[in-house]
Amino acid sequence: MASALTEVSIRTGTTATKYFSQSGMLGDWQTLHIPFFPFFPATAAGKIRVFATASRQNVLANNGAAPAQPVVGEISPLGFTIWARNGDIVGGQACFNWIAVSEVPDTTPSELGAVFGLLSPQYFATASKQGDWNTYSAPIPVSRQVATATPVIVASGSNANVRVHASASVPVVGVAAADRVSITARNSDPGPGLASFYYLGFLPGLNAPANLMVDTGRVTPLHFSVGSFKGDWQSWTINFADHFISPPVVILTADNYDGSLLSYSVAAVPMANDVTSFGFTLAARNADVAAGWVSFSWLAIGHRA
Repeated sequence: MASALTEVSIRTGTTATKYFSQSGMLGDWQTLHIPFFPFFPATAAGKIRVFATASRQNVLANNGAAPAQPVVGEISPLGFTIWARNGDIVGGQACFNWIAVSEVPDTTPSELGAVFGLLSPQYFATASKQGDWNTYSAPIPVSRQVATATPVIVASGSNANVRVHASASVPVVGVAAADRVSITARNSDPGPGLASFYYLGFLPGLNAPANLMVDTGRVTPLHFSVGSFKGDWQSWTINFADHFISPPVVILTADNYDGSLLSYSVAAVPMANDVTSFGFTLAARNADVAAGWVSFSWLAIGHRA
């Protein structure tokens, strides 16, 4: 299904901060329960997609931010849950920016505009080696700035259609600003490579073009091996319901299929690779120390022809 931005229901927010232990230690997983306010329309049940990214928004300036990978679930018109795991060799704090979207009209429609883009690729060293972190930044055009509000930004990795190994790196969104998007990211991969990031945020008071389109979906769960073993990468081919005038921005989040998976949900890191006007490849790598199942929700936003 593909819908005009003016015809979808959207909620955004930032969670409380949690402390995450280093990877493999008790406390490397944390859980947050988030209510929607206002609630989604009852007709949105089963059609809500939630996208979350670790953030520095509520983290003290002198504390390190954990590149925690979220898994969402228990989604209803009332709220949802985030389970998140820190894959870093050091502990740290993180909160989560989130965007929830349902392709049904809202009870009380609000005027929202979108801020989105693709950040240029950078090279990442192997995980836990010097150079496994990078910093990204991009200006928000003046025409997309709102003096009284800042966008809640979420982000997802991508190979930016570059034909080299794309490292499964975990983004951490910086403190919100009206004029700039900032992201740091850490490579979860045992191999070096390039990675880019798509970003997306919504703001009130911006006029959405009539041809700005949103397409969302969810893939069938697959089983992932333990990180760094054969089978820790999986992929899906996604075809959009309608075609865009140019390759859209694609946002992804791990999804536990609302608790119906056969076993433990793993913290796999997704990437939107080889994005075209017609679809993309959803690739993901398990950065977890356990094997298990996981699914992913996806959102594409761009202009229809």
